Amino acid sequence: MKVAQPIFSFRAPLISLRSFQRHNTSDQRSLRGPVPLNGFLDSIFRSKDTAPVEIEQDALGQALLDALFSKHQTSSSLMNGVQCSDISGQGRGLVATQTVREGQVVLNIPFDAAITPEKAAQMSSLRDIITSSRYASSSGDEAKTTLPDWTLLAVWLAELVSSQTPPPPPPSLSNNNHAVHAAYAAVLPAYQNTSCVLEWTENEVNWLRGSYLYNMALDIRTAADTSWKELEPIISHAERAGLIKKGVLTEKTLKHAFALLLSRLIRINFNSRTGGGGGGGGISGGISGDYDRNLGQNEVEVLCPVADFVNHDSTCSSFLQIDEENQNIVLVADRKYRPGEQIFASYGQKTSGEMLLSYGFLPEEGSNVHDACLLSIGGVGEGVEQISKEVFPLKMGAVPQKLLDALCSAAGESNNGVNVSGEQLLVNLCKQKLETYSINLEDARAELLRLRGTTARDSTGGKEERDATTINVKRRDAVLRILVQEQKILARTIFLMKQQLK
Repeated sequence: MKVAQPIFSFRAPLISLRSFQRHNTSDQRSLRGPVPLNGFLDSIFRSKDTAPVEIEQDALGQALLDALFSKHQTSSSLMNGVQCSDISGQGRGLVATQTVREGQVVLNIPFDAAITPEKAAQMSSLRDIITSSRYASSSGDEAKTTLPDWTLLAVWLAELVSSQTPPPPPPSLSNNNHAVHAAYAAVLPAYQNTSCVLEWTENEVNWLRGSYLYNMALDIRTAADTSWKELEPIISHAERAGLIKKGVLTEKTLKHAFALLLSRLIRINFNSRTGGGGGGGGISGGISGDYDRNLGQNEVEVLCPVADFVNHDSTCSSFLQIDEENQNIVLVADRKYRPGEQIFASYGQKTSGEMLLSYGFLPEEGSNVHDACLLSIGGVGEGVEQISKEVFPLKMGAVPQKLLDALCSAAGESNNGVNVSGEQLLVNLCKQKLETYSINLEDARAELLRLRGTTARDSTGGKEERDATTINVKRRDAVLRILVQEQKILARTIFLMKQQLK
């Protein structure tokens, strides 16, 4: 089976964030043991009863599942021992209805149910423009367009969620199912409800200054802006040609679609690309420039209804996988689940900050073994040119060996004629980075304590203003927690390197 990786990267044709995920967690010089993991779920679900228990129903999720089953009649169940449920504080998720064994397949979705970029292009009201790659500009001249895959998905998704009705497909597209896509539209988060960085205000993004997450946030938002500018003349032509009603595809609806993709898109690897819109998962067209170099030859990015209900757990080792023989997207349980326990998957080896930018949440404090302070070494000096654009994950008590090796090779004569070591260069880097944060460690800790006593009732406005205050407070709390963690890591690294220099 092949692993289907959730996508953190948000792309435009010339902008890619994929390089930010090259954190090799095995390349660490460990200076301290791993963070102990808690037994949070076990403390809640102590019952050893294997009989199904009463679980809060999710009517919309079940409607989507029913529509999928009606469309894709398969010999095996789409869900085995689990069902959709509303999870307190987490939204929609999958919960065990009976004892689930380790190694049991709990999710079995036909790949034909996934929305590939090619399918999205064929189902869009703009398909004539997209497939011909030509359109008439406002001046009457012929213009060309080649849209990247995630933009094709965003256009169709924006049409879907803005009207809650799937765009009419061409007669030739037999694998489309209006009931499935209408049910999918009903379960997707509403505008401004994904909490990803595309929904933050500019001031909220500025809170991240000093952290490498600030650069990532800017790139994500710039990618969305760039994509909208590419789409704007195409949409204008489509409206003039009567292909789509005015107001369906707007900057607001596209921004919503980009936010949904950022939090729901998964990347799938196949041994071979078969082409077409069927179960093989192959795609054609729409890939150009840097985007194609970041998307592997046998990889495709898709939306997969129901499969994207699975929530993340940092301690989980299960990923969505591809059963190529049966052309299914499956999830295999990595542990035993009792009735009533939530089923989890891993979204990948991401820091808590990356989770916040993409998915709008932070893992439980202390639970994410991949937490790190991302450090760039550009401008250190000669000898590190090949990795000057790489980002290294500094952990609490662990330094990537590749980083130390690079800094040691770059060590030499400083401006004042004193020899410096790789360890000293790292100390200097960490000190410089600490000075760039929007708030220092002491002040961040103090503000966190104050925020814990802040509630929406502190706002004097109406419900909408109180809701905005709640979101702002929670987001500020999350950012401060990240900034505190990063600065603690930097301070610890400085201490450890100085110890080694003695």
